[in-house]
Amino acid sequence: MIAQEILSPQSNEHGVDNEFDTLLTILCDLVIKGQEIDPDQYGPVAAAVIDPDNRVVASTSRKINDKWCHAERAAIEQYTNKYGLLPKGCSIVTTLSPCSESMKSRYGSSCEDLIKSLGIDDVYCGYQDPTQNSEYSICENPKMNQLCKEFADIFLDNKNLEENFHDGRVKGKSRPGRVKRAGASCKGSVTDLRKKAKNASGERAKMYHWCANMKSGHKK
Repeated sequence: MIAQEILSPQSNEHGVDNEFDTLLTILCDLVIKGQEIDPDQYGPVAAAVIDPDNRVVASTSRKINDKWCHAERAAIEQYTNKYGLLPKGCSIVTTLSPCSESMKSRYGSSCEDLIKSLGIDDVYCGYQDPTQNSEYSICENPKMNQLCKEFADIFLDNKNLEENFHDGRVKGKSRPGRVKRAGASCKGSVTDLRKKAKNASGERAKMYHWCANMKSGHKK
């Protein structure tokens, strides 16, 4: 599992002046690490639990029996395994707002229901998932918000385009246009696209990964 314990994040290397935004930069690094290791096992969302003693445990989303254990649930499980039950006054920081709707691909109940059941009121998100009916505090740092959106787009774009991909029709032009401009292509199998991504770099590699994620049916 891509998870780690973080103690009092204070880094300001990304030009942020909010401790939660600083933590978001660490969570984004976890997402990148998971995508590099195995994007079919680790999802493009990361979350962290912060307790009143400023202990922080973070995790990416991950697969359990072919279903996605969302990042918030994974982080909570990591915390309870290490420290026991969550005390009052904990906060959740996540790159994407917690899910609230029914999802066949999800392991367990919605993250919103889980968070509420634990009495956690303080939830801070890098980006608001437009497909979910939830309202939380959203990062206002434009660079961090955009980065978290790009991670979310890995599966949100797939969610919107998946049915049209098989018959050659694609709704929306922003991401397919980026694929073409980067010199990449979505032609080929998932395995072929992963190999091309490993042999490429920068935007081209990112677009090959995106194409592979679309074809493999990436979910949150």
